[in-house]
Amino acid sequence: MGDTISRHLTVLPRGNGETYLSWRLLNTDATDEPFHVERGRDEVWERITAESVTESTDFSDVTPEPGEYGYRVVDGSGQTSETVSVDSSADPHNLAISFPLRYKPEQFPTRMATGDLTNDGRYGFVIAE
Repeated sequence: MGDTISRHLTVLPRGNGETYLSWRLLNTDATDEPFHVERGRDEVWERITAESVTESTDFSDVTPEPGEYGYRVVDGSGQTSETVSVDSSADPHNLAISFPLRYKPEQFPTRMATGDLTNDGRYGFVIAE
């Protein structure tokens, strides 16, 4: 049985040009899987880790100048994660994803669940009132 869950990368602004990245360790990865982090802007990618990240699945970066950047993680076999963009000049926050909810004023969502609902390696949401 193969691993269908994606690497999933989250990047959060920490203020003053700083960003925090965190990614998923897959069950097929070695416990000391080597990762590199790449930062991109205007279609130009740069490896920003001088040495492999092997003892965690997170990384902090300070961008050369504040602004919008893309990030991706490369594992030991050369596979790249999805690209995630973040504005490094944004105020610090912990919101990794947002989406609008449409509801009637007399109805309000009371429960939400996330998971790989269709077994395609991507997360979905179920919201119930």
